Amino acid sequence: MTCAGIQHEAPDWSALQGLFDGSKLLRPGVSVPEVAGLGSGRSVYLATPYRREVTNADGRFDRWLGRQAASAAALWSWRLAQEGASAVSPVILSTAICEVGIDLGQGPDPLDDNFWSAWCLPLMRDAAVFAVPPISGWDRSIGVWREACWALERNVPVCLIASPVAEVC
Repeated sequence: MTCAGIQHEAPDWSALQGLFDGSKLLRPGVSVPEVAGLGSGRSVYLATPYRREVTNADGRFDRWLGRQAASAAALWSWRLAQEGASAVSPVILSTAICEVGIDLGQGPDPLDDNFWSAWCLPLMRDAAVFAVPPISGWDRSIGVWREACWALERNVPVCLIASPVAEVC
């Protein structure tokens, strides 16, 4: 199956669900322990929103918002780690890389979609499963959408994690 016919630039999760219904590839409402079990000793790719979440009103990168995005991803990475999963979060890693680059006055640009898409590809290729936690903005994130479509087109399960009963932080 492919995401052919569904636009990659405008997330439409219900259309995607309809396309993959019955395939067990797109799995809504999955628990953290279930995601960890699907990881089978391999990495879990943690797909979380970034670009829209880290830009200020002027459309520029906001370092504080970047840290907030990384913190939200870290919480879910921690939850998965508690269940034995090795969750790889490009947002956590790229935030650290960008912090160093900003401090040194050099790139990479935190908002350079081409650079970061290419940078994420090896992480995506190595993942046994993609996990999408219910972080604010996940459902309208073009990046999360593209990553989910990429995984589904390669028969890699995409788990939409169910909202927890209580938040840790």
